[in-house]
Amino acid sequence: MSDEELRHYFLRYREDKRAFRVYLDRLSERPRRVITTVNDPDFDAKILNQQFCNNFKLLMTIPFNSK
Repeated sequence: MSDEELRHYFLRYREDKRAFRVYLDRLSERPRRVITTVNDPDFDAKILNQQFCNNFKLLMTIPFNSK
């Protein structure tokens, strides 16, 4: 199962603890990208921007059902 398929499965079947564990293990295996350093004058802005981007990506994975 690809990472994307696993993520979709986990989001659909949130009570599946084994899928949750596998999903977290895969996330921890990924290399981490450095987005800023402590001495960067734009440190706060870069952190907030990254959090916003992450939240937006997550939001876009939630199915929208209009009734």
